[in-house]
This record gives sequence, C-alpha cells and structure tokens, in this order.
Amino acid sequence: TSNVETGAVGNAGGVEISTKTLNLIGGSGLTTNTQGKGNAGTVKITASDSIKFDGISGVSSVVLIGAVGNAGGVEISTKTLELLGGSLLTANTSGKGDAGTVKITASDSIKFNGISSAQSGVLVGAEGKAGGVEISTKTLELLGGSRLITNTAGTGNAGTVKITDADSIKFEGNSGVTSNVETGAVGNAGGVEISTKTLNLIGGSGITTNTQGKGDAGTVKITASDSIKFNGISSAQSGVLVGAVGNAGGVEISTKTLELLGGSGIITNTAGTGNAGTVKITASDSIKFNSISTAESGVLAGAEGKAGGVEISTKTLELLGGSKLLTSTAGKGDAGTVKITASDSIKIDSIVGATSIDGISVVASNVANGAIGNAGGVEISTKTLVLLNGSALIANTSGKGDAGTVKITASDSTKFDGISGVTSSVEIGAIGNAGGVEISTKTLELLGGSGLTASTLGQGDAGTVKITATDFIKLTNGSRISSSTSSSGNSGKIEIIAGNSLILDGNDTGVFARTVENSTGKGGSIFIDPPLVSITNGAKIVVESLGTGNGGDLTIIAGKFVFENNSLINANTASGEGGNINLQIADIFFPRNNSNINATAGGTGNGGNINLSALFTIAIPSENNDIYADASFGKGGNINLTTQAIFGLQFRPRRTDLSDITASSEFGVQGNVNINTPGVDPSKGLSNLPVNISDASKLVTQRCLADRQGSAFVITGRGGIPISPANIISSINLQENIGTPSSNQLASQPSQLISQSPNPPANRIVEAQGWTIKPNGQVSLVAEVNNAIPTSTWARQLQCR
Repeated sequence: TSNVETGAVGNAGGVEISTKTLNLIGGSGLTTNTQGKGNAGTVKITASDSIKFDGISGVSSVVLIGAVGNAGGVEISTKTLELLGGSLLTANTSGKGDAGTVKITASDSIKFNGISSAQSGVLVGAEGKAGGVEISTKTLELLGGSRLITNTAGTGNAGTVKITDADSIKFEGNSGVTSNVETGAVGNAGGVEISTKTLNLIGGSGITTNTQGKGDAGTVKITASDSIKFNGISSAQSGVLVGAVGNAGGVEISTKTLELLGGSGIITNTAGTGNAGTVKITASDSIKFNSISTAESGVLAGAEGKAGGVEISTKTLELLGGSKLLTSTAGKGDAGTVKITASDSIKIDSIVGATSIDGISVVASNVANGAIGNAGGVEISTKTLVLLNGSALIANTSGKGDAGTVKITASDSTKFDGISGVTSSVEIGAIGNAGGVEISTKTLELLGGSGLTASTLGQGDAGTVKITATDFIKLTNGSRISSSTSSSGNSGKIEIIAGNSLILDGNDTGVFARTVENSTGKGGSIFIDPPLVSITNGAKIVVESLGTGNGGDLTIIAGKFVFENNSLINANTASGEGGNINLQIADIFFPRNNSNINATAGGTGNGGNINLSALFTIAIPSENNDIYADASFGKGGNINLTTQAIFGLQFRPRRTDLSDITASSEFGVQGNVNINTPGVDPSKGLSNLPVNISDASKLVTQRCLADRQGSAFVITGRGGIPISPANIISSINLQENIGTPSSNQLASQPSQLISQSPNPPANRIVEAQGWTIKPNGQVSLVAEVNNAIPTSTWARQLQCR
C-alpha cells in the first residue's frame, strides 16, 4: 500500500513490482490511495511470465472521499494474466481529482472469470476524470459475468474502453464491456473500441455504451478482420436511457463475416432526451441474422430525439427465422432509414408456419401509434433479392408522421414467395403519408400469394407502386400488386414497365387499384407497358371505386395480348365516377373462355369508358367473352373500338350468353358504342412528291452537243427508284437538284472517258443536216447539204470550250 492519509499534504510514490510470476490470492491486494491533499501514484507490475489474481484479490489506485489529488492508475505488463473469483483492477476517484487509467499489456493471453473486472470510474459525488481501460493482447476471454468498465456517476468523463491487437476475443456468460454515464452524473462516457481478428459473444454477453445522466455515452466501434459472432441473446448497444439528457453515439461494426444468432441484437435507442445514433455494419463477405436476432435503431415511447437508422453493406445478407432490421419512432423524433447494400444477394426467410410476428423476418421503418415523427423508409440495393414464407419489407405510419418509401434495386432478380411481400401504408388513425413502393430489377416474380401494397386507412396518401423490369414480371397463385384507400386519403398510381412481358396467372392474381367501401378518397390508376401482356386462369387487372371517391384509370400498351380462361379487366364504380380503360394492342385482341372487359357502375355511379385499339378483334361467340360498360341508375359508359375487323363480338342492348358489346343502363342513360373498322386504307404508305419540280432542261449545260466525242451527261444518285419491288416510292429518295456541271468538269471528262475505254471510239454518229431526193423519189438524210439549201437554225453547233 502507498497512501496519502486523511489530513496529509503530499504525494505517495505508488507501487512498482518486477518479477517472473506474480500470484495474489485470498483477498490480497496492491493499493495506492489518497485521502488528503496529494497524489497517490501508480501501481506498476511487470511479470515476464504470468500474473494471477484470485479470491477477490486485486490492484487499485483510488482518490477517496474528501481527498484532493490524482490517482495514477494501474499498469500491468506480462505474458499471461488471469483474474479469477471476483478479483479487481481499479482506478477510481471519489473525491476531487482524476483516477487515471487501467492499462494491461499481455503478449499471450488475458482471462477474466467469476465476476472479475477492470474498471476506471468517477464515483458518486466525485469531481474528476477517469482515464479509461486499455488492453493489448493476443487473446482475451471474459467469462462468468466478468467485465471491463468505464463510467461516471459524478461530475466528469469516464473515458474509453479500448482493446487492441487481439487475435481472438471471447465474451461468455453475461460478460462484456461497458461505458456508461450513470444516473445523476454530469459528463461523457468515451464509448468502446475493439480491434481484433475474431470476436465471439455468447450467452447474454454484451458491449454497451449508455447514458442515464447528463452527457453522451459515446460509440461502440468494433473492427474484426475475420469474423464476429453474437449468440444466445448477446448484444452491442448504444442508448439514451429514461431520464437521460444526451446522445448515444451508435454502433459501428466492420468485419469479414458477421453472425447474430439466438435472439442477439445490435441496438441503438433513445428513451430520454437525445439522439440514439446509427447502426452501421460493414462486412466484406457475409452477414447472417437467425433465430429472432435484430439490428434496430429507435425512438422509444416518451423519448425526444432522433434514431439514426440502420445501414448495412456486405456481399451477402441472410435474415432468417424471425430476425429483423428495424427503424422506428414511438416518441417525438425521426427514426431514420434502413439501408441495405449487398453486392451479391439478400435472402429473407421466416420460420415456416409462423403464426406470430416473432416468427416473421422483417425489414421495417415504422411510426408507431401516438408517435410524432418520420420513419425514413427502406432502401435495398443488391444483385438478387428473395423473400420467403411471409417475410416482409415494410414502411408504415400509425402516428403523426410519414413512413417513407420501400425502394428496391436488384440488378438481376427479385422474388417473393409464400405470402411474402412489400407494404407501405398509412394505418388507422394515422396522419401522414406512406411513400409507396419502387422496384427496379431485371426479373420480378410474385408467387404463392405474395404482394406489393401501397395503402391508406388514415389521413394521408398511400403513394405510388412503380415497377421497372428489364426482362419480365410474373405473378401467380393469388399474388397481387395493389394500391388502395379505405379512408379519406388517396390511393396511389401503379406503374408497371417490363422489357419483355407481364404474366398474370391464377385466381385472384392481378393488379388492383381501388377504393374500398365507406371510403372517400380517390382511387389509384394503373399504367402497364410491356411488349407482351398475359392475363390467364382467373387473373385480373382492376381499377374500381367502392366508396364515394372516383375510380382511377387503367392504361395498357402492349404488342401481344393474351387474355383467357375467366380473366377480367375491370373498372367498376359504386357511386363515384368510374375509371376508364384504355387498351392499345398492336397485335390481335382475342379473348377466350369467359374473359371480360368491363367498366360498370352500381348505384348512381356512372360507368367508365372503354377504349380498345387492336389490329383485329376476335371472339368465339359461344365463349361469352364480353366488353361492357353498363350502369344501374347512372349513365352507361362509352365504348370505342378501333380495329381492322371485328369477328364474333356483337353489339347488343343487353348482355347474353354470347360474346357481347354493351353499354346499357338499367334505369339511366345508355352509353355509346363506336366501332371504327377502317379496313385497308389505300392511301397508307403513299408519299407526297416534291411540290417544287426542277426544270431539268435548265440544269443541263449547252456548251457541247451530245454527238461530239468525249461529251457526257452524268447524273448520280438513287432518284425515285425504290430499293426493292416490295418498297414504296419515298419522297426522300427523289433527287430534285440535278446540278450544273462546271466548265472544268466538261473540259476534263472527255479525255478521261476516252482513256478509260477499252475499245477505240467508233465512227461518230452525225446529226442529219438535211435531205436529198434520189431519182426514184426516195428521200435520204445527209450530213452535209448543198450550199444552196439553207441549214435550219436548230442545227447550229456551239463551239465546245
């Protein structure tokens, strides 16, 4: 012991030990204290082989109550260190002064067991700083409730727990690391920093930075070059606890592989006044959550502050067995965004047959009931995304605030199966907007009752569902893409663009934009634009209004259109204005086996309009394939068909068992049916010739006559001749300007033409200059005439220059 006693003024020199091995057992200890006015000095131990503390033994450097001075801390250097049976390494201050740091360097290993600990703290009533805990070793084990602690319960900062240069670290059995600002304290805790190759937390172990007083708790930073594994309700946490005023710095993890198993969690929350920070995870290879494990950032009930969200970057991510990635607010403040970037793949799979939320794997951003604040939504970027067995991506608001958007970018494929899907919604009683759903991918599959939904049940809009797939989109077995309103808020637009095809197959499969009964909001619209649309075996595309609001419009632009086996395109309305159906089909429209297009109106509502354009419109009369825009008390809708020819469909006043076209109203005004069948238009394909025709005679030079050797008249260009007999004459192929040859061209061309000719020129053909009459009365043309016979002026030749 080296002490400054009560009332003394002066310094104690501390304790220094150098040895090969040191064992302290049965409550033994090395101590430096100050109870007066002065410093207590440092405990320094150097052991070339090993140090062992057992049976509540230990080392301490303390500023006691009433003292004014600093304690120098504890410094240990050895090959191996063991603290067993509740042994302690302590650097504290209970008076006015700093407690110093606990520094341990072990070239081989450090082991704490049996509720042993290393601690640096500012205790209740104290004023000063604690220097923290610093450990450098190859292997570190904390077992049986052992801990590394820095805290402040007085006035002052507690410092940081730093673990460096480790090969492996293992925390087991409720062991761990803590940096806290305790209740009533004023000051900051420095957080936790760990650098290792591998880190394992097992059996309820944890790494924690919290504030319960007035001050910040700092950040948990973990860097593991190989792997990190949490198992058995282990955790890393940074929080602002109830009654606290201050910020928690969040949790940052960087590693190659990360596993969270058995209910483990990485959590940043605020339950007081202050921000909770962000969960940031970077794993160069893989991240796996299983068995109800979580990563979460939240504003809890009664709190005021912001949670920074959850950010994950990795190659592959698996979220399995009811695991969750969450950002939420239940108090006053924003919850932030869940952002996931996985360069290879993301797989989200729930417990098979799960009947409660605990068994469902979820990525969510929520505004809870009673909360005031915004949740930032969910953003996912990957190559392939798969959701199975009821798994979900959710952006909801149940309070006062927006829920944000679910955004998915998958360069290769996106697949939902087994009642999995995406939801963006405004819940009952909520005031705020849900941002909708946006998906960009190569292929999208919704199977087994899966769905993409944007909805509002409260005072706010549901947002838009926008899907872009460079290849195909496929929905089967009751899967749905939907937008709806059940209240005063508006349903959003559904936009589907596919590079190759949209396939809808199976009963209740389809695309739906609707208002439900007793709602007053406006229904959403649908826009679909792929080269191929296939709607088969009871599948549907629906825009309808079952409340008092108006239905939205439906537009489909397709090259080929397959529509068969009890399938439906529907734009119904109960009392508002019905939605309109616009189909633009480049190929044949050929509905089969009781497949219908309708825009009907119930009650006093007016039917919507149907506009169909197709190359040919064909139906088998006996198959009852109908196009109708009927009404009850309101006005029937208008039907406009534009097609080269129509076969098998017939206009009738009322629907029958045959294939019909109707626009009736049972008690109101009939709609109009207009069928435009232009057939073959002989004017199609013709081109207008140029209006200003050039006078070719004015463009040909008069300098030489054609009968002279070497004279030439050349026109280049395609002119008005089509490139093949199958092509039409195009005005753009006509050469209007023949051109005027220059004198230089005329002078040079004859010699060129003669030199290039393989044969010598033949006797030239001379234009007749007159005629003679032979004795027998026969008239002959001659090149030279008698001078007595005048030469006509047209025969004059110009001198060629």
